[in-house]
Amino acid sequence: MALVAPSIHWYYLVFVLIGAFISANQIVTMNIILEFCSPEDRPLYISATYAFSAPVFSLSPIIGGLLVDVASWQALFWASFLLPTLALAVLVMKVKDPRHTATTTI
Repeated sequence: MALVAPSIHWYYLVFVLIGAFISANQIVTMNIILEFCSPEDRPLYISATYAFSAPVFSLSPIIGGLLVDVASWQALFWASFLLPTLALAVLVMKVKDPRHTATTTI
């Protein structure tokens, strides 16, 4: 949406959608972690998830700023579209839903 916004007023909607994404992502992240492990392993999975994602969350604004400096805002917007799309494709094709393969119950 940011790529094709006809005026600056469209960015209000862009920022609202970003806020909705961040809220939904925080809820979903915790719930999917709980689906992938047994109750005994939950502390390990939760801590590992946040430990491995912390560098990505910390460095992505810096990398985004460098991309804008080297290329353009359009390059940043395209990267912000293409990388999550690629991640979604990998998720759909490679990750099995644990609810369909789990043999234990909570």
